Formats: sequence, C-alpha cells, structure tokens
Amino acid sequence: MSLPQLIGLQCVTCQKGIASILDGAFCDACGNPVHQKCVGSSQSIAAERCPQCGGDPNNRIAKEVRGVRQAEAHG
Repeated sequence: MSLPQLIGLQCVTCQKGIASILDGAFCDACGNPVHQKCVGSSQSIAAERCPQCGGDPNNRIAKEVRGVRQAEAHG
C-alpha cells in the first residue's frame, strides 16, 4: 500500500494545487495535502480542524494517508 499521488491535490490551507513534491507534503499531524509554506499559517483554526494545517481530519485523503502510515508503522 502506498500514499496517494500528492501532485495535483489541493492544499487544505490556501486551496491552490500542489505542483511539486518539493512544495508540498501530507500533513504530519492529520494527513491532509498542504504546501510547506502554508503549514502553520492559518490564523484562527476551529477546534475540530487540524491544529497544524487547519485541514479536516475526516477528509477522505487524510484518512487514507493515516491508514497507510499506520500500516507501514506496524510492518
């Protein structure tokens, strides 16, 4: 099992496409796609959102990323 394709996904913070793996990543905290420059840039984040990127932890992609990471961690 592998992570979904990051390039072409929309950043959960700025809503712009991620064009390169050098520009973006999957959030370490929740798994949502986010630009490196956008991590921690949200001014006010609702309690149900990720405190690191401001994304929805219940997003399908975030859940998929967390599942892959968990499977890899357990070998």
